[in-house]
Amino acid sequence: MTKMLIIGMGILFLFTGILSATIINVPNDYPTIQQGIDASQDADTVLVQPGTYVENINYNGKNITVASLFLITQDTSYISETIIDGNYESKVVKFVNGENRGARIIGFKLQHGALGGVWCDNSMPTISNNIIIDNEGSWPIVARGINCREASPKIINNTISLNDGGISVNISSNPIIAFNKISSNRFDGIYSADDSYPVIYNNHICNNSHAGVWCHNNAYPIISNNIISENNEYGIYSRYSSSFIVNNTISSNGLAGILSFGADDIITNSIIWGNSSSFTFLGPICTSSISYNCIEGGFPVQGINNGGNIYSDPLFLPNSNYMLQTGS
Repeated sequence: MTKMLIIGMGILFLFTGILSATIINVPNDYPTIQQGIDASQDADTVLVQPGTYVENINYNGKNITVASLFLITQDTSYISETIIDGNYESKVVKFVNGENRGARIIGFKLQHGALGGVWCDNSMPTISNNIIIDNEGSWPIVARGINCREASPKIINNTISLNDGGISVNISSNPIIAFNKISSNRFDGIYSADDSYPVIYNNHICNNSHAGVWCHNNAYPIISNNIISENNEYGIYSRYSSSFIVNNTISSNGLAGILSFGADDIITNSIIWGNSSSFTFLGPICTSSISYNCIEGGFPVQGINNGGNIYSDPLFLPNSNYMLQTGS
């Protein structure tokens, strides 16, 4: 009874908040999510009841909200109970027709996409509070949980795990990637390349099979306030890129905290400690500015020392997700 009351109040709030919009209920009004989308207009909400929906949905340029009951209850159990299953036939969700921030997908488990979970092309949607899991490609195509191509989505508060790769940012894409857990993907946590300018902050990027963040071929990410840990190869791989790396904890990565291949990064106010090595250098000389960091093993053999670096143990609290001891 209490749960139904909360849902009822949530629906009332939703109605009063968007009086000019329509709420379409799936499966009560339409049996599939795509039919609900097709019947909607901009600013409408397609509200999806718990269950498994074997579909590959396309927003078709509509700036609508598609959400589970998490939207109106904030009960996270609805996220895992409301599943869109792509059945490995295509991407699970497509934003490919100029959708803006008003195109939102909220509170689903998105799984079993072929060639990707969420595909963003020439769009700026909002992707929040989802579990994006088990999306696969066929070699040599790597399927990411989220793919951005000339797109700038807002990617907030998602769990992105067990995909080929976590997030791909390509070809002049400028997404905001924040407050996500990006873990245990079979390639990289985040891949950024080809004149892209992602803002990557306050994420936990861990246990990915290659790098936590892979920057390649004129990528210009801002990488700020993240924990980048326990990735099998590198915390950050920077190849011919210019990244701004600030206020991160980069620890316990398998091959190195940061690999530089001809990079021109700014690396500042970060902890680079407890990796197999703090830095590895390949290819052309690294011209990165390195300042005010805590670096295990002393200043690296390449890079420009702009001062303020320290080389003493940061004193992580045991079993604390890299929190620091008092007096560190």
